[in-house]
Order: sequence, then C-alpha cells, then structure tokens
Amino acid sequence: MWWPFRRTKGPVCVICKSKIMTHREDEVMKLVIEGEGNKEIAYRLGITEQTVKNYVSAVLKKLCAKNRTHAARLYQEEEHNGL
Repeated sequence: MWWPFRRTKGPVCVICKSKIMTHREDEVMKLVIEGEGNKEIAYRLGITEQTVKNYVSAVLKKLCAKNRTHAARLYQEEEHNGL
C-alpha cells in the first residue's frame, strides 16, 4: 500500500514536504473522524466555522488528501501506526 509519509519528526508528506499538523489541526481531525460537521466542530472548539474550514484545508494539503473523507482515513492510518 502506498503511503506518503516517512518516519522523521512525525508525519511529513514526502510529496509536498509539509510539516506535521498543529495541535488544533489534530483536534479538528479527531472531530472530523467522529463525523462532526464544520458547525459542530466550531461550536465544540469555540472557534468560527470559517476557522474550521481553514484548518481542514490545511490538513488536506499536509496529508495530500483529495477530500476530508480521504484525510480522515489517512489520519486514522497514521494514528494507528503510532505516529
């Protein structure tokens, strides 16, 4: 299975050389995985819906994901691998 990450200082996309995710991006992704929408994530984290969208967009770029479902799957695989 092709995987765009390597084990150096946390997950870093080999293709686009993005840095690891921030703590807040990590929080947002955990809620995305739970199936929460942008409005609910915004409410739970006390931020605006637009800020959630910005975090999700940043994660999509960092994970080289096609969409938020793809990002959630990649994130779960990384988390499962212990990174």
